[in-house]
Amino acid sequence: MEQNSIWKKKNDELLVTDPWGSMFKIVISEDPEAELDPRGVQKGGPSEGLAMRDLTVYAPVGSNFAGIGRYYEQVLSAPLIECVDGSSCTISVGPRQTLTFTSHPDGPGASVSHDDLHDEGEIKGATRQFLSNYGPHISMYVADLRKCYNKAAAL
Repeated sequence: MEQNSIWKKKNDELLVTDPWGSMFKIVISEDPEAELDPRGVQKGGPSEGLAMRDLTVYAPVGSNFAGIGRYYEQVLSAPLIECVDGSSCTISVGPRQTLTFTSHPDGPGASVSHDDLHDEGEIKGATRQFLSNYGPHISMYVADLRKCYNKAAAL
């Protein structure tokens, strides 16, 4: 599938590729009420998008999926749901939401890059030099951020 494209697979499913090559499968829920977050809602009117059930991140073939799972479980207290050693791991990151790391489907030769580093010293007006990553990011709520920092520092 080309970058920045939309391809309809079935009546209830779209495959979307963004300009950076990230692929998304968008599906219609069979039971939208079941998708509601039991923790409540934010102020304001209802959103049209109700849930992102899973985010799959491609990793190089041969990645340490057991280690990725341990990191999320031990540092971020996100339960490891499944780890298929050598090919994938799935982590619970919220009610009915998972984060899956899996081997790139194009095999060992596939290019996998999750960074877009910029030297901020090259940006006009920057007061100091440092690297920033403008690549893909995943935002997660963490119940005890200080505890996570301490666990990561202890690794």
